[in-house]
Amino acid sequence: MSVGFFAIEDNFILGPAVDEAAELMDAADGALVWLAPSAAGVRHVLRPEPDNWEEMIVSDGLPLKDGRVLRASIVNPFTSATPEQAKRMRKQLLRSMDGQRLDIVIKRQNTGAFKKWVESRASLRDSSKARRERLSREKEATTSHHEGVGR
Repeated sequence: MSVGFFAIEDNFILGPAVDEAAELMDAADGALVWLAPSAAGVRHVLRPEPDNWEEMIVSDGLPLKDGRVLRASIVNPFTSATPEQAKRMRKQLLRSMDGQRLDIVIKRQNTGAFKKWVESRASLRDSSKARRERLSREKEATTSHHEGVGR
């Protein structure tokens, strides 16, 4: 995803943002949607509702086809999916990269690694949230109990 000036006329879109997106389209060595350098600082423009930016865009190493790794903001396609839906989506995505050519195998591995990393982050977030909710309920129960004892 890139950001910049563009012009639209009929079925044509031209401009630096389009040029950048076209130039970077095949750079990633994985089936990943990521923010180009021009889009790195536009969080204020891409503000989703409700604000789930921290889940929707994750900062991670983006493997490039030339062997380098770029620290980039990568779109998490599983933001609103349940854990079960996310697993199903990941399996379908990886199955779509069928083949044993080396470039396909590497792309499948890189994509799978990112998707697993995102799932593990979501799992940790969910377990932390559940723990905070449980502690809050326990605190409320203890407070209610102590308020009743003093009467």
